[in-house]
Amino acid sequence: MMEKEIKKLGPMSQKIIKFVKNTKEVTIGIILQYFNRWPREEIISLVFALVEDHYLLTKRI
Repeated sequence: MMEKEIKKLGPMSQKIIKFVKNTKEVTIGIILQYFNRWPREEIISLVFALVEDHYLLTKRI
C-alpha cells in the first residue's frame, strides 16, 4: 500500500488506517470503541470499504 494512495482517502479513513497500523490484534469492536465519538454506522461503513478496497486486510481465525 502506497502512502500516496492513503493520502487520497478522506481524513477519517486515514485515521482508521493509522490506528490499525499502530495497534496489534485490532477487531471491528476495538475500532468502534476507539472512534466512539463518531457515528457508529459511518465507522462500520468506512472499515468495510477499506477492507473491500484492500487498504485493510482480513484474517480468518
